[in-house]
Amino acid sequence: MKNKSKIILSDSYPWRGLMFNIFAVIYFLLLAPLIEKISLQKFTGEKAFFPVIGLILIVLSAMEVYAFPKKINLIKKLFKDTKEEIGDSTMILWIFHLTISVVALLIILSSFGYNIDNKTNTPFLIIFLIFMVIIKEIYFLMIIIDDNTISKNTYRKLKEKEWIYDIVLVVYSWFAFSIMWTAVSKTGDNDMHRENTGIYILNLIIVSFIFLIMYLPVRIPYLLEEKIKLNTTSDYIKFAASILMVLIAALININPHYS
Repeated sequence: MKNKSKIILSDSYPWRGLMFNIFAVIYFLLLAPLIEKISLQKFTGEKAFFPVIGLILIVLSAMEVYAFPKKINLIKKLFKDTKEEIGDSTMILWIFHLTISVVALLIILSSFGYNIDNKTNTPFLIIFLIFMVIIKEIYFLMIIIDDNTISKNTYRKLKEKEWIYDIVLVVYSWFAFSIMWTAVSKTGDNDMHRENTGIYILNLIIVSFIFLIMYLPVRIPYLLEEKIKLNTTSDYIKFAASILMVLIAALININPHYS
């Protein structure tokens, strides 16, 4: 019965997750260079005051608090219907999601000219805001692991607005990932050692792994849906291919040194 119910729910490919990846590719090809340039100024100290990026992140972070729980509740209904378990791997993704949120907070403070490296500044504000971010992330985690699921009536109402939640989560992932990726890829050693094939391949593997631990956490709801709905070999090929497309776009367009 368990496998039968899963097949019934999984007869259609999780296209929302695929579209999430396609939009990510488009973003990295067209918009990421601008966001990269702005966020790079934060990490290199080229510009101490640029509140626009901070305001955007504040709005997107607030919208994520609205969209993420509702999207997760929709996904959890699938898990209840199939009697599947979310799994411990989601906890690992959540930890990285928390890390991304904290880094986004530090970028927000930096964009308003607050020098987080200045030891003379009182750390109370930073500590308080980090605490609030952690509370937000714990709230997200509780939504994920809570056994209670929404009613059918609530599910229908949320389903009607799912496209809104998708837009919010997609746009948030753009900015959150760009900031993290820029922090890692642009402020460190960019030499991939192309002259040495073995080291170059190893570096590509390492960079790809770093990409995954930053990209996958921003699409937790879609990974959970794919866990339920990916059944056939064709499904898994499409899933892997879409992730690979995002990886290639990120390597080429966010950090040309990795192309």
